[in-house]
Amino acid sequence: MRKRVPLPLVVFILVAITIGSVGAASPAQRSFTDPGPPAGIVRGDRRAEIVHILSALQSKLENHRLPLKAREKLSTLSDDRLDLIASLAERMVRSRRALARDIAFLLVASLLILS
Repeated sequence: MRKRVPLPLVVFILVAITIGSVGAASPAQRSFTDPGPPAGIVRGDRRAEIVHILSALQSKLENHRLPLKAREKLSTLSDDRLDLIASLAERMVRSRRALARDIAFLLVASLLILS
């Protein structure tokens, strides 16, 4: 039987990571940690990034419809925030570990909600 991580602990870690990482890295530091745009997407191609994010979210939600507000919010985000969400969506798609996919999804959802 797998051990379950308590939900309050997961929420605390996600909030701490989100708050600690927003604007904390200098441009030189970001160049080492930035995974770049998702495969096949040119940085700055907003439409392709938005489509990639929406498809990753839709695949995670399976039978549930993606709220229209999430779609509208993606188009209003800054390029940096959109790049961050697109890289998290890429991790949702490519990660082999369920925990990593779930954390990436929670971060994407929290960034959309809090933006």
